[in-house]
Amino acid sequence: MKISAEKGLNNVYPIKALINLNNGTLVEENLNYRRKLLATALANKK
Repeated sequence: MKISAEKGLNNVYPIKALINLNNGTLVEENLNYRRKLLATALANKK
C-alpha cells in the first residue's frame, strides 16, 4: 500500500507526499486530494 501510494502521490505533489509519508499521518488525505485533482482535470477536459 505504502509503495503504490508514494508512487501515485509523487506524480502529483512530490514534496508534500514525501513529508506526509514520513509522518505516516496524512497519506490518506493526500490520496483524496489526488482524486480531487484527477476529477477536476477530467471535468475540465470535456
